[in-house]
Amino acid sequence: MHTEWADLLDRFAAYLTSEGRSQLTIRNYRRELRVFVAWYHAAYPELSGPRDLEASDLAEFKAHLETRKLMPASINLAIASLRSFLNWAARTKEIEDPARPPRMIRERRKTPRWLNKPQERRLLKAVRLVDEPHHVALINLFLVFGLRISEMAGLEWSDVAMGRKHAVLRVRHAKGGKERTLPFLGNRRARDAFLALGWKEHRREGDRRLLHGQRGPLTASGLKQLLKPYGKLADIPDFSAHVLRHTCARRMHEAGQPLDVIKRWMGHESIDTTILYTLPSEDDLARAAGGGAEWDDDWSGADD
Repeated sequence: MHTEWADLLDRFAAYLTSEGRSQLTIRNYRRELRVFVAWYHAAYPELSGPRDLEASDLAEFKAHLETRKLMPASINLAIASLRSFLNWAARTKEIEDPARPPRMIRERRKTPRWLNKPQERRLLKAVRLVDEPHHVALINLFLVFGLRISEMAGLEWSDVAMGRKHAVLRVRHAKGGKERTLPFLGNRRARDAFLALGWKEHRREGDRRLLHGQRGPLTASGLKQLLKPYGKLADIPDFSAHVLRHTCARRMHEAGQPLDVIKRWMGHESIDTTILYTLPSEDDLARAAGGGAEWDDDWSGADD
C-alpha cells in the first residue's frame, strides 16, 4: 500500500480507538478501506495519494461493487467506511475539501430472528442434558440481559452487584463505548446464573472475567464456538448469540414492556431498531394463514 495511504489509515484507526469504537468496527473499516485503496490504485495507477480523490472516483467504486453482486449491506459497509474516513480527514485537515462519498443503497430491514417458546425450551433442555452448569448459566444470562456477544465476553465480576435489596449488572464494553446499567432485583434466573458461574467464590476478584474456558477468559470468538453445537442439538438452524439477544428483546415486547424501556435495556441507538421486535415473525404469519407445521392430510405435492 502507498505510504501516504498507510499512514493515514493508521492515524484513522487510532482516532477510532480513542473514540471508543469496537475492535470489530475498526477491523471492518480498515479492511474496507484497504479494498478501496487497492481498487483505486488498480483503476488509476497514475494517481498516488488520497488528495487526488474525486466524487466520480467514489461513485465508480460503488458501481464496481454493484457489478460484483454484493449484498446491499456489504456495499453500505464500504461506503460507511469511506464516509467515516473522509469526515475524519476533513475535520483534522488531513485532506482539504475531501470528495463526498456516494449515497448508500436502501436496504429492506429484516425482522430479527428470535426463538419461539418451543425452541427456547428445546435449547435449554439440550444444554442441561450436556451437564455443563456454566453453559446453562451463560444461555440464561443471554436470555435475561440480551447482551451482544462482545459485551458478554467483556464482563468482569466487578460489573455484578448483588445483595438482598439491590442487583445491578453494569455493561461497560457496550457498542460505541456507551455504558449502561441493568437492574435485575427479583430475577431469580439471573441470580442463579451468576451463582452458578461462581459469584460467591469470585465476587471480590473485581477484574476477573466471568466466563472462563480451559485456556483462560473466553473471547467473543470462543463464545461463538461454545454456543454453536447447542443449535444443532436443539435443531435450531443458524443459531447464535445474536438470536438469543433478539429473543430477550422479543420476550420483553411480548410481556408488554414499553419500547423506550426495551431500547434502553438493549442499548439501541435508535428506536427504529427496537420497533423491529414488534413486527410479526414467520410463525405469526404462518398462523395468520391458518396453517401449522405440516399438511394435515396425505398430500404428496403431486398433481391430482
